Amino acid sequence: MRELGRSLGDFSVICAFGTGGTSTGLSRFMQKRYGKKAIRVVFPHEGQDVAGIRTRSKGAGLTFYQPGACAGQHDVDFQQAKRLLVYLAKRGLDLGESSALALYAVLQMVNFGIQGNYLVVLVDGIEKYERSLSPESGEDLEGKLSHTRGG
Repeated sequence: MRELGRSLGDFSVICAFGTGGTSTGLSRFMQKRYGKKAIRVVFPHEGQDVAGIRTRSKGAGLTFYQPGACAGQHDVDFQQAKRLLVYLAKRGLDLGESSALALYAVLQMVNFGIQGNYLVVLVDGIEKYERSLSPESGEDLEGKLSHTRGG
């Protein structure tokens, strides 16, 4: 970032919530270093299964779940994020489920007018999900992504 003349303090950091360690550690760092809440935590909707990621209600009992330390919490429809995952995976990008959830959350934030500079934490790759995205799985979603403003 230094080479680009930027600072981490210039960004809102977006990450999916697994155990909460990443979001809590980043929150503490951003507060100490830059004096601001800059972490936006992403959860899948209740009942949606995303590998290694908890819904908001399942995260609530964990030690590292500290919503007051975050700039925002966002519930995101993983079925839509999965479409993004398939779209990007077919183009050779090495992203996994939690990464797609976080990226889709940013698209939604921009769509709903939440302005800012975003840095997205991409922690997993496609390798462990490739089998479920094979043509036999019926996940041929190329060209079916849609963009709707405000809804």
